Amino acid sequence: MVIVSLLKRMILESHEIPAIHPYVLANLTFLEKPYLTSIGLIEPQIADLQATIENSIRLAIIPIKAYCKEYNIHSHLYNINVESYVKKFFEGNPSLNRIKEEISMQIKMKLKQEKTFPENIIIGLFFINVESLKHLLISKRIELAELIMKTHASLTTEKIEICCAEYNRMYLKLIEVPTTVEQVFEIREWINDLPNLISDQTEILKRLLKEMDMLDPFLWILEDEQLKLKYSSLIWPYKISLKVKESLENIAIYILEKPYLTSIGLIEPQIADLQATIENSIRLAIIPIKAYCKEYNIHSHLYNINVESYVKKFFEGNPSLNRIKEEISMQIKMKLNLEKTFPENIIIGLFFINVESLKHLLISKRIELAELIMKTHASLTTEKIEICCAEYNRMYLKLIEVPTTVEQVFEIREWINDLPNLISDQTEILKRLLKIGTTIIISQLIIYRKWICWIHFCGY
Repeated sequence: MVIVSLLKRMILESHEIPAIHPYVLANLTFLEKPYLTSIGLIEPQIADLQATIENSIRLAIIPIKAYCKEYNIHSHLYNINVESYVKKFFEGNPSLNRIKEEISMQIKMKLKQEKTFPENIIIGLFFINVESLKHLLISKRIELAELIMKTHASLTTEKIEICCAEYNRMYLKLIEVPTTVEQVFEIREWINDLPNLISDQTEILKRLLKEMDMLDPFLWILEDEQLKLKYSSLIWPYKISLKVKESLENIAIYILEKPYLTSIGLIEPQIADLQATIENSIRLAIIPIKAYCKEYNIHSHLYNINVESYVKKFFEGNPSLNRIKEEISMQIKMKLNLEKTFPENIIIGLFFINVESLKHLLISKRIELAELIMKTHASLTTEKIEICCAEYNRMYLKLIEVPTTVEQVFEIREWINDLPNLISDQTEILKRLLKIGTTIIISQLIIYRKWICWIHFCGY
C-alpha cells in the first residue's frame, strides 16, 4: 500500500541522517562518517504501527466500495457517446412530444445533479474529490440536450427547405414562357389546381413551423440561415399569388398576340374579328362607366377640399354652439355612410375598377374634418376661459393689495361691494364656456374654480 510504503521509506531515510559530532568537533578525525542511531523496520513499535495502518486502510476501503456501488447508476451516462446516442434516438423517428420529453428529461437531470451531486466526500481516512466527475456528468447532460435540439432543428430545417423548393418550383413554372397552344392550356389548367397545391404545402409548412417553435420554451437560438429560411418560407404563398395574377395576364396577352394556327394567313381574319369585337365591347362598356363616374362627382368637393382652410373659414363665421355640434355630427355621419355604402371595387362590363384607395381617402378626409373642428373649438374655448381666469386673477391681486392711504381703503371697500356683481358676470361667462367646452380643458377649469373660492374667501 502507498501509505505503508511511505512509512517504510521514512524510516529508511532516517538511517541516513548524519551525526552532529563532525560538525562541532572539526579538529578531530573520525574513521567513518557517523550517523544518528535510528529505529529499525522490525522493531515492535514500528511493526505494530504498520499493522494498525494496514488494518485501518482495509476497514476504510469497505465503505468506499459500498459508496462506489451507488455511483454505478451514473456509469451509463459516464460511458455514453453523445453523438451515437442522439443518432440512435432520431433513427427511431420519435414524435414531437417524445423529443420534447427527452429534452425536458435531460435538463431536469442536469438540474438534479447540480443540486444533489457533492463536490467532495470524506469517508474514514479518505478525502475524495468528485468535482471533476460532477462537472463531467453535468456537461454530458447539457451536450445531450443541446445536440437533440440542434439535430431536431436541422431535420426540421431540411423539411422546410423541401417545402420552399416546392414553392420555388411552382414559382418557376409560373414564369415559364409558353411556346405552343398546348403549353398555354396546360399552364392554365395547372393554375386552376394551384390553390390546392399551395394549401397542401401551407399545411405541411404550418406543422413544420410548429415543430420548430417547440424549441422556444428551451430558449434555443436558431442559426441565422435557419431563421432566414423560416421567415422566407412564410412569404412564398404571397409571392406565388402575385405571380399567378401576372401569369394569367401574360397568358391572355400571349393568346391574342401569338399565331398558333398552321397558317398566319388563316388566323389574321379571326384576330381582326376578335379585335373588332373587343373594341366594340370596350366602347359599349365606357358608356355605363361615364354614367357611373358622374355619380362620383358628388364626392369631388370633398376630394379637393383643404381641411385646414375649410375649418378656418368655418370658424371665421363665428358659428353658434348648435352649428358646431351639427357640423361635427354631420362629418361623423357622412364618414359612417361612406363606410357602409361606398364599394371597394366595381365590375362594369369588361372592366374591374378598384376604388378602395378613393374610399379610404374620402373617409380619412371626413375624420380629419371632424377632429380638426373639435380641436379648434376646444382651443378657442380654452382661450376664452384663460381670459376669465385672468379676470379672476386681477380680482384676487386687487384683494391682496395693501392700502397705504385712507382713500385707497374706501376705494377698495367700495369695489368689494361691487365684487359680487363682477363675480356673477364672470361666473355666467364661465358657465357658458364650461357648457360648450370639451374634456380637453377640464384640468384647467379646476384651477379656475380655485380662483373663485379664493375670491369668496378673501372678500367675505
